[in-house]
Amino acid sequence: MKYEMRFGNSKTPLYNKDIDSTYWEWYFPSDTAYISDYCKNELEFEGNLIRDYFRIWSSKIYPEDLNAVLSYLAWYLKEKAPYYNCEYRVRNKDNEYIWILSRGKAFWNSNGKLIKMAGLHTNITERKCMEKRLKYLSQHDPATGIPLTPLFLNRLEKEIANAQSCFAVLYLHPKIQMADTGKFNDNNIEKLMIKIITDINNRLSSKDLLCRISENEYALLIGGVTSKHSVDRKLAELINYSRTPFIINNHLYTITMNIGAAIYPMNGRSAKVLLKNSSLAMHRSKTLGPNKYCFYNSILIPIYY
Repeated sequence: MKYEMRFGNSKTPLYNKDIDSTYWEWYFPSDTAYISDYCKNELEFEGNLIRDYFRIWSSKIYPEDLNAVLSYLAWYLKEKAPYYNCEYRVRNKDNEYIWILSRGKAFWNSNGKLIKMAGLHTNITERKCMEKRLKYLSQHDPATGIPLTPLFLNRLEKEIANAQSCFAVLYLHPKIQMADTGKFNDNNIEKLMIKIITDINNRLSSKDLLCRISENEYALLIGGVTSKHSVDRKLAELINYSRTPFIINNHLYTITMNIGAAIYPMNGRSAKVLLKNSSLAMHRSKTLGPNKYCFYNSILIPIYY
């Protein structure tokens, strides 16, 4: 069954509900559109025939997407590109925003006058959620949820670009050992490492950020550093925490931690340099024994702001 709508004296076939339920057709001279039953019901339009379509449709677009959608539409019509293809969010009948893929094509008459656009709306919310989840997993440690190195470096670059005070980058190397005799259990070690990192992460302020560099190495951004003493306190807290013994399945485990610290801007003015210098300081701390920390070059003059 075909639905038809008259524009002036012309009859234009619009929609075959047996083929697709997301069809839309927008007639420009009268700013009138026809939408399928699915669009009408899902997006809560009053009927299949909509007048003043541009205003009504624009009001349903997610505010942060609106400028990009309108800019793309203007570009498409100006360049007369072969196909219209745009992804954005719209408000549905439940007053929630869903993602749609809007595909279509514009039609001009023999005089070059724009007559109409027609196409399909496809709900891609599930795909967008999956993409968001996959992106999150690619940037975060699946065991603890903390960021991985690329996201951490990106945050450091932003801190540098907006820096109004010093901040510190700490490089952590925790190590777990079983204190009593018995069979070494890798599962217990993994569970304990997750607990340690989770505990440290939960104690951080909103200015701080913990990330995983490698299997047993982590980096920590400490924001709002006012002096060497404030960094010393944080380092001492981490070392004291590492001295806490843990019992898992009746086995006693101990933790040691070596930490290196680099301060912006004295010990580096780029994210990669700060991370590298904090790593060098951490490796130097290992020469002093377990549960030790070092500043890069072992010297930092207190600075106050």
